[in-house]
Amino acid sequence: MATLVESLRLLVTVVPSVEDIPSAIASAGVTPSLGPVDSTGRQLSVARRQVSDGDIYFLFNESYESRTDTIRIEAAFTDAVLFDPETGQAIATERSGDTATVTLPGARGVLLWVARAT
Repeated sequence: MATLVESLRLLVTVVPSVEDIPSAIASAGVTPSLGPVDSTGRQLSVARRQVSDGDIYFLFNESYESRTDTIRIEAAFTDAVLFDPETGQAIATERSGDTATVTLPGARGVLLWVARAT
């Protein structure tokens, strides 16, 4: 166990406080796969799952009020489609280049499928 711990120690970055975590992650070159377009930050919660041809994101509005979020798809991709998680039907959305605008009523979610560029 001690050997395993020592081998992992080289891969770990220790920060003095929780507030230092974002800058440590950025310094390591890790970037989000979806990011906010403006300084207000992301309005929706995001959960990501990798699939064979891309990524699926579950975007969720945790508030009880309608929210609109314009997000940027950070990685190279060939297509992006929103789906209703209850019906599986595609949903029309405003998309311009690498950004998409998503409006969700309170306590509702949507699936975003992004096809990775090969």
